[in-house]
Amino acid sequence: MNNAETLTLYETLYFYELERKDKITNRIQLNFALVVITYTAFSYMLRTLDYESRPQELALFLIFFTLSIFASSAAIYLLIKAYWHNPVHHIASANDIGAHIQNLKDYYKKSTLPDSSINLNNDIEEYIANSYKEAATKNTLTNEKRNKDLYTSFKWLLIGALPLAIASLLFLVLDLDASSPRKNMLIEDKRLALELKSLTHLQCNPANAKPTTEPSPVTSQNDQQPAPAPSAPAEAAEKPKGPPLRMSMEDFKDKVPAGSQLLNENNPK
Repeated sequence: MNNAETLTLYETLYFYELERKDKITNRIQLNFALVVITYTAFSYMLRTLDYESRPQELALFLIFFTLSIFASSAAIYLLIKAYWHNPVHHIASANDIGAHIQNLKDYYKKSTLPDSSINLNNDIEEYIANSYKEAATKNTLTNEKRNKDLYTSFKWLLIGALPLAIASLLFLVLDLDASSPRKNMLIEDKRLALELKSLTHLQCNPANAKPTTEPSPVTSQNDQQPAPAPSAPAEAAEKPKGPPLRMSMEDFKDKVPAGSQLLNENNPK
């Protein structure tokens, strides 16, 4: 295998590892989306959990709920390891490579070695090939580590999915949702409770009850006054009309009177 074939091989491996790095990053983002969905279900169940249910049902639900949280936490830790602090190696920039080639040319111009042009081309190809090889090798090791962490994190997500499914089933079957319409929603009215308490107290102690109306004095038949003669029927008053409708535009604003005017209206002389 000559230098050109070696350069092509290392170049292919270098770009393959860069493409593989992007694919791993996309898979990590997908796993993060699954974690977000999982914790959304966690937050809903924990927020609407009916803590007044039977202790056995709550304990059974919380056991599977805790197992699922533990598994998902391990998956999150491994996803963070696979995403951050994983350096990617690249070959030198175009300016640095060009400067190195120029230095080689200056070196061979001053050199008295035969076939200096052939040696120059070989050195350039060898340098670029070694750069591709070194970067591809380091990126391969990094991608293998990231891929292992990603695989393990997805395995923990699958492990946590089983207790999550059981906890969700218990949450629905045992009706642990406090916002469920099947629950008896007790609304406490403090004012009404105080009124009922006072009425109960009055019924138990009738002596403390105050009469609501004063008894009218008894009058004899001699003290009764003759009933006044019926007056003439008054003319029927005209039925009052309701106020007319108001119409205003959306940008219409009532004029607010000044403070002094309000004081004059409230305190007439």
